[in-house]
Amino acid sequence: EDAVNQNIDDVRSVQGVDPLAFRYTEVFTDRAVAASNGNMRSEQSTHYTLYGKVGTSDGENAVEHSVQSRLFADVASLPLGVDLANQVVRYTDPQPLADKALPIVMSPRAIARIMQSVVPAFDRERVDAGQSFLTDGRRVGSDKLHMIDDAQAPGGFQTRGFDVRGVPSLDLPLIREGCVGALFQGPELARELDGRPSGHCGAEGVWPGNLVLRAGTRSRNMIYPDLGPFLMLDDLIVRGSKWFDLATGKLRFKAHFFSGEAGQEPVYVGVHSVNTSYVELWSGIREVANDQQRFGSVDVSTWVVDGLKLG
Repeated sequence: EDAVNQNIDDVRSVQGVDPLAFRYTEVFTDRAVAASNGNMRSEQSTHYTLYGKVGTSDGENAVEHSVQSRLFADVASLPLGVDLANQVVRYTDPQPLADKALPIVMSPRAIARIMQSVVPAFDRERVDAGQSFLTDGRRVGSDKLHMIDDAQAPGGFQTRGFDVRGVPSLDLPLIREGCVGALFQGPELARELDGRPSGHCGAEGVWPGNLVLRAGTRSRNMIYPDLGPFLMLDDLIVRGSKWFDLATGKLRFKAHFFSGEAGQEPVYVGVHSVNTSYVELWSGIREVANDQQRFGSVDVSTWVVDGLKLG
């Protein structure tokens, strides 16, 4: 209660912004599985989530995000309220967008949402049924893109000892330097293929682990001078799952954008539509920064992307 009230007070301290909703959730899970061969497994865990939504007093803009962790200290100490308030304040007084054909700097929080949405497409059953745009070994992006599903990472939000079938999860390189790597597969399919189950079976389809995307070696401050003028995709505006299609790989969403240049303050240029695909987006990755951040179960850094068209 104190954590929620503190965040509400923080929002109210920012002029022109109102707290719309804050919710704290604490879930204790006691899991156990017993197999006919005598194997038994059990584990206990607690997940903490603090959700916040704030908007401008005139009702024009609103943003929402969650802090998720295995540690109460994370959700209680991170300044979610003031971060959201400052974010929504920046989304006012949009200036005209002069050039739509600039390189785009994508924020880690926007990338985290996109990468989390695509994970079910790596289900081998979906791939074999033609319901995924992915295939074994297909090149789907720049060689700078490397993503691992690690459900064994210590302290990760999706870390676990076993899936609903009692199988410990493997570390899977879902995307290996721009190409499709391993795929999720359950015990029955693994038996048919004379392989090992990946340990990602959930109550309803694939149960992803922690997604870790490889970081680069340079900071944003080192990258910006090489770009000249650029656009910054700060955050997505999405609801539900209609903004992506795992069968075709299409992506269609709206986002808040800024224009920027090295040594200058970014200028807000409003909300613009993006109509692309996972493959087009990933293939346009020019550089990955070193500012690795964690958003729920996704560890990711800033991207610089070419060829992304705005509507």
